[in-house]
Amino acid sequence: MSKQKKFGLIAILLWVVFASCAAIAGVLYYQVQTTPVVYTEVEVLVDSITYESDAISYGKHAVVTVRYEGETCELISVLDGEVPTYEAKHEVNLPVTVYLSNGELYSNVNGIKSHNIKGRMYGMMVGVSAAAFLAAATVTGAYADVLKKARRGEDGARDGKKS
Repeated sequence: MSKQKKFGLIAILLWVVFASCAAIAGVLYYQVQTTPVVYTEVEVLVDSITYESDAISYGKHAVVTVRYEGETCELISVLDGEVPTYEAKHEVNLPVTVYLSNGELYSNVNGIKSHNIKGRMYGMMVGVSAAAFLAAATVTGAYADVLKKARRGEDGARDGKKS
């Protein structure tokens, strides 16, 4: 099989993978957004707020721990905009409302959606489709270069003759 055909087949395969993963991500997004979420609102006291380094963004993110039924638990899916409320309530020792689902405490309902199996698979499919898109675009560019060289001749001469 020639180099030209290999690049062409790989490019087609990568575009098919991209389209498939993007379609699956679309279906999962719809399911995540429309599936009813089961949770119970509970009142907790903020135990502590610490900041940890975030390796991805080179910034810091807040880790909020709360007291619920005598135990210390880390609050899942805390958004940056929610932290000032938690800090203010912590200072005056007032309870905050959080969401209990499957034995875990979440800061918001969207956190419950994104941390279930469909939410995690959606995130994975978005990542895979992005990677497949980049790979498909790169291989398609390489395929175009191989086609140009084949039209001009293997040595790249403009007259189309091989030396």
